[in-house]
Amino acid sequence: MDISTFKSGQFTQLNEVSKATSFNGYEFNIYDDNWVLNREVIVRVGHALSGFDRHVVEEVRSALVYFAETKSAHYTEKMCEHLIRYVKTTNQSTFNEKGLLAFKQTFPDKNDHDKPSTLRAFIRQSKFWGFNVIDEDTLALINKWTFKGRDKGLPVASFDPIDGPFSDLEHEAIIAGLDHAYAEGRISDEEYSIVQLFSASGRRPIQIASLKIKDISTDVSPLGEIYYYLNIPRAKQIGMGFRSSFRRAAFIESIGQVLIQHRRNVIFDAEYLVGRELTAEERLELPLFPMGFGDVKKIQERVGDYYPFLEYKHLVNIRDINDTELLSILQNTDMFHCTSAYLTAVLKFTIDKLDITSERTGKRLYTNAYRFRYTLGTRAAREHCGLITVATLLDHSDTQHAEVYIKNIPEFAQKISDIMNPQLIKYANAFRGEVVKDEAEAQLRKPNATRISCREVGENIGSCGTNDLCFDNAPVACYLCPKFRPWRHAPHHLVLSWLVNERDRIAKITDDLTVAAVNDRAIYAVMQVMLECNKKDVENV
Repeated sequence: MDISTFKSGQFTQLNEVSKATSFNGYEFNIYDDNWVLNREVIVRVGHALSGFDRHVVEEVRSALVYFAETKSAHYTEKMCEHLIRYVKTTNQSTFNEKGLLAFKQTFPDKNDHDKPSTLRAFIRQSKFWGFNVIDEDTLALINKWTFKGRDKGLPVASFDPIDGPFSDLEHEAIIAGLDHAYAEGRISDEEYSIVQLFSASGRRPIQIASLKIKDISTDVSPLGEIYYYLNIPRAKQIGMGFRSSFRRAAFIESIGQVLIQHRRNVIFDAEYLVGRELTAEERLELPLFPMGFGDVKKIQERVGDYYPFLEYKHLVNIRDINDTELLSILQNTDMFHCTSAYLTAVLKFTIDKLDITSERTGKRLYTNAYRFRYTLGTRAAREHCGLITVATLLDHSDTQHAEVYIKNIPEFAQKISDIMNPQLIKYANAFRGEVVKDEAEAQLRKPNATRISCREVGENIGSCGTNDLCFDNAPVACYLCPKFRPWRHAPHHLVLSWLVNERDRIAKITDDLTVAAVNDRAIYAVMQVMLECNKKDVENV
């Protein structure tokens, strides 16, 4: 059986003339109401065509087929959605002067000009390909239209607290919380890897979802250091199909080690489901982030309400694939790769586990993949990276979308008077440990608990809640660690004074608030410890 017969999670015959193949290699029936064009996109063709006159409906359908076969699935989906919007807003069943003028006037804001512009592109290209969807006079009319480009990078330029880049405190809380949660076994190898890849690479969800096992590679330096790399598929490359172009990205050892462990887990899961050991070639072709290999129950258990689109997906279980066909399917289709929506669901689900409150909104931190992308670009610009460097870092093909990072560099670092803001102290998510009365209570909870001292002020300030060997910088790192047990009556105010003075000293030497702010989260943590100590003192009066 030829793998091109895969459609909507089932295998079909190729003896019908109504069959077509999408740009991504998915077969669909052109007379179906919904076309599955790739693992991401289901186009509502029936809905779009239902509003058109019977004399033009087949011309529009034929044009959509041509788009589906030669253009990306998302582009075809966008065309279809604008056809639906045209009929709904104008109440017209053909492309005529009255309807098109009304449609254009419905969207006066330049940030909405893409809607009439995209509809015009559909009409123009349909006419060019020979489909009779519009008369010559009306075509001449819309050819005279001009549109303004929409504002680019608004979430970045405005430093939007919901959709824009994360603040330093928010980003540090994510990474620190992720490390602690992983160490405590509260998140899986896959969850850790997904968040870290978005944070470190700034890539789009579709790019991470397209990764395969074989994209991970390692290299050893002459000194024996191991370097970890990923060949990440590129996205938004005109005319390029699934995994047609790549860019190599390097990752630090802590991320690479977890990725390697996750790779082992994926291979184990696949072999368990197929009931045999996979060949070396089959293993390499497995997706790095599969969607449960078609195991719907596993997906529901993982993300639940975070992935409401599951009911619309037609998933093939890897168990149902013949051994002789598996390698070809893995090599030539995206059948077992997760969707962008699923990947985003896992991202949100994982970060929600960290229970982070934004100091800017006072609410649970809102997360999506693009906030990590914006954060990476913004931080690079703040470190004085040039336009081409930022564009390359974010995998842009040109620099037009990278300009917003260079032109609008927000000053994250604040003066010391500003960081004493009570709102920031309350929601900084810095201190995650537990205040105890004294060393005796700490020893009672954890026998032989290590005493934590601050040599800079010559005082003991608390105990460590674990006996594990730790190489972090005490006591600064201790205040940020969930294992830290600060003593209620220890002189934390002296530690705060030392950190603030050190911050001022570095700022004067470097004339760079960003460098001076390296321990700001620790300062917040000390202040939160002091607030918690005062609270417990009141409770015990």
